[in-house]
Amino acid sequence: MTRTIAIVGAGLGGLMLARVLHVHGIASTVYEAETSPTARTQGGMLDIHDDSGQIALKAARLHDAFVRLIHPGGQASRVLDATGAVLLDQPDDGNGGRPEVRRGELRRLLLDSLPADTV
Repeated sequence: MTRTIAIVGAGLGGLMLARVLHVHGIASTVYEAETSPTARTQGGMLDIHDDSGQIALKAARLHDAFVRLIHPGGQASRVLDATGAVLLDQPDDGNGGRPEVRRGELRRLLLDSLPADTV
């Protein structure tokens, strides 16, 4: 018996699911309302945590490619008060616990990792 896996939405979650299925030899089809990957801007930066998103990227065999997309210094934090005085200044410690990537670049990585007829 052949089963067809349908995934609704080519957001990061749907594309990640399609990629992990693909890695395991399971075909899927992703249905997306937007006409192309460039139909709209994909938003800003995302923190990809080591205890969730990075686990998924490893399962998808895309972690090494993800590391090349990391925004240097993106784990830094700075808090200012209303006058602009610095209340907290934590530099990026480089531990990779929650590096930042551009959402559009991560989506492109996922799209490019799938067979052409998946989405």
